[in-house]
Amino acid sequence: MNYLNTVNSNIHTAEAIFENPSKLPTVITGHIRFTSISQNKTNVSGKLDSGIFDQEAAYYHFKIIDRSKKLIYDLTADGLTEWSVKVPGTTSFQHDFDKLPIIEIVDQFFEVNHSKKGTVGMTMIKPI
Repeated sequence: MNYLNTVNSNIHTAEAIFENPSKLPTVITGHIRFTSISQNKTNVSGKLDSGIFDQEAAYYHFKIIDRSKKLIYDLTADGLTEWSVKVPGTTSFQHDFDKLPIIEIVDQFFEVNHSKKGTVGMTMIKPI
């Protein structure tokens, strides 16, 4: 095991925070939390507060990607679907994922993708 994995193996919680320092009305804001339940099982919970304007939740996909934009995990395809749009954001959501160890997602990116508009928000997942 290399040094990075040794350090990351002690991480049990991470977060993705969408901020909007410029206060633009169309920018996504919100907070996503990743909590380790067991070695490979992680609870993902959160809420987006702004930047979601299409009433159809099915148009949005939550993904974890790496720096080269390679897909690591498609949270929507794997079960994160129990939420709805509450313009300008979303309702709260949460889902438990198998085969989603926190050590594999820390320092990667949480992406909000719209099926017609592409990437509408992205932020780094950081350890807490």
